[in-house]
Amino acid sequence: MFYIIYALYWLMLAYEGFMMISIIMSWIPPLYGTKVFGFFKKGTDLYLKPFRGWIVIGFLDLTPIIGFLIYSFGMNCIFYYLQLLSSIF
Repeated sequence: MFYIIYALYWLMLAYEGFMMISIIMSWIPPLYGTKVFGFFKKGTDLYLKPFRGWIVIGFLDLTPIIGFLIYSFGMNCIFYYLQLLSSIF
């Protein structure tokens, strides 16, 4: 059970990095039409799409950062709780 929890944690941590790359790439307009940007956007749109378009300054959309912070906080809370459970049993 211990290894499954940590494997899931590292997988979710990798997705967190994937989201951060996608957010930073969305701030660089020349990258919009590239295949790399499309790959990252498709991979993160499932989670970040509801957070897009609320706070936009020029071409910078700052609201995906809110989604990123919620994801990061939630992930850390869940895995802290799971770590406590695994130490009890």
